[in-house]
Amino acid sequence: MRNNTKGKILAPILCAGAALLFLGGVLIVLVSTVMGVGPAEGTVIGIFAVYALVILAVIIGVIAALFQRLREIRGGEADEAKKY
Repeated sequence: MRNNTKGKILAPILCAGAALLFLGGVLIVLVSTVMGVGPAEGTVIGIFAVYALVILAVIIGVIAALFQRLREIRGGEADEAKKY
C-alpha cells in the first residue's frame, strides 16, 4: 500500500484554514463593530469582548489541533484508527 502523506496532510490544513477564515471574519466584524460604539455603551463593549475572547480561544484550539494532527501524520499514526 502506498503511503500518501501529502494528501493526508492537505485535508487537515484545508479544514483548519476554512475554520480560521470564518472565525477571523467574525472576529473582524466584532472588533469593527466595537470600534464604532460610543463610550456610554460599555456593556455592549463587554459583551463583544467576551465573544472576541471565545473566538480567539477557538482559533488557538484549531491551530493547536492542526499541529497535533500534522505531528501524528508525520509520526506514522495516520492509519491507527483503521485497526479498530
